[in-house]
Amino acid sequence: MRRFVFPAMAVVALAVLASVLIAGLDYGEGKVVSTETGLPIAGVEVQFECEKGKLHGSELVRVATSVTGADGIYRFGWSDVRGCDRGVLRVKRHGYVGFPPSEIIWRSVAGHVFHMAPEEEAVMRTMKFWLSATQPAGSLRSHPTPKAEYEYVYFRFLNSRNVARTPREKSFVVESYCARLLGLYGKLTPPERDELRSKKEMITTRSPARWETIDHEGQVAVACLPDKGGG
Repeated sequence: MRRFVFPAMAVVALAVLASVLIAGLDYGEGKVVSTETGLPIAGVEVQFECEKGKLHGSELVRVATSVTGADGIYRFGWSDVRGCDRGVLRVKRHGYVGFPPSEIIWRSVAGHVFHMAPEEEAVMRTMKFWLSATQPAGSLRSHPTPKAEYEYVYFRFLNSRNVARTPREKSFVVESYCARLLGLYGKLTPPERDELRSKKEMITTRSPARWETIDHEGQVAVACLPDKGGG
């Protein structure tokens, strides 16, 4: 009777694979800092969601938590990552927003640096990002006409107007968008203005998210020409 013998290389490969599966993710520490100053932030709850891969999808094994101290450091030990094929790190602190708020982990919970900002600063940061997308070096290279430019800029303006709450944020919207949108609208012919009214975009800054059409008089005029637009 013939006996089947595994080639030596196959045995080695299986041993390496087994050691990787047993080892799981690497443990260690990371840091949470301020987006503005780069200084550490204390009191941030960092959650690690340990997941184990299955044939279809994954299974949540455990959720471990570490709270940052004055040095902004979070730590997870071997018992936190044991049996984890992958996972998710999430940062939470009341009144703050993370950039990003979470990260998918494939190798190690260590070495990750999360940036956080107070909610007000987070709104400003988001609005500045939307504004940067409307600049000539951004997405407008594919929108060469005043009508196409107005459409793109209008929906960034609408998102910003939806999230602006403080006087500083509202002033930012007016100063960043009003002159530009009014100038572009003045270049449009009556047929172009009519065509713009049919343009739609999904607006996620309202709850629930919904499709919005362009309403120059109801949005731009109200925000930018309050004496004429009715604000």
